[in-house]
Amino acid sequence: MNLYLQGIKKRKRCKSKLADPYRHHTVLHITAALGKVEIKTMFFKNKKKEKTKKKTTGIIFAAQSGKVISVTQVNDKVFSQKVLGDGVAIKPESGAVVSPVGGEVVTVADTLHAYGIKTDDGLEVLIHIGVNTVDLNGEGFCSRVSEGNRLSAGDPLCYVDLGLLKSRGYDTDIIILVTNLEPGAMTAHCGINATAGRTCVIEYHM
Repeated sequence: MNLYLQGIKKRKRCKSKLADPYRHHTVLHITAALGKVEIKTMFFKNKKKEKTKKKTTGIIFAAQSGKVISVTQVNDKVFSQKVLGDGVAIKPESGAVVSPVGGEVVTVADTLHAYGIKTDDGLEVLIHIGVNTVDLNGEGFCSRVSEGNRLSAGDPLCYVDLGLLKSRGYDTDIIILVTNLEPGAMTAHCGINATAGRTCVIEYHM
């Protein structure tokens, strides 16, 4: 702004408009000054909008019908100690597993026992069927989706032969984990009997 004011003062002392050496400079200074204010205003507006976008809330539905338990009760330290994230597990009543959220399927395990879904608000959800079932190499599992598919909550995800898992000595818990939330950013509804695709088992904010 100092250069802009200096240009104004010198221009007043110039008698001829054609000979005014500061006329062009003055216009540039005005433009630069206005541009600086405009950019600064836009920056703060965008920053404010970004903060608003981050304050989102959502719910995760049951991927199976059955009793909901805390992930800390799963018979595997990787899950019970929340190494991969926080969440819940469901004691399944049937073999039909559905998507607990709407979003894109980003990962399907080669052994078909685990699925990763990313929601439109950026939440990353892992659905893990059974404990140590990776050792079955896909036996007893039938996937209903492929990577890149878009799903709504309640859409078919996988079918699992629970009888086979039990006969081989595997726990059949359907584990739902959120892998990218800060501690305390979710509430799990444990101890309830859930209906697949209809009962809210997790509420979150991010």
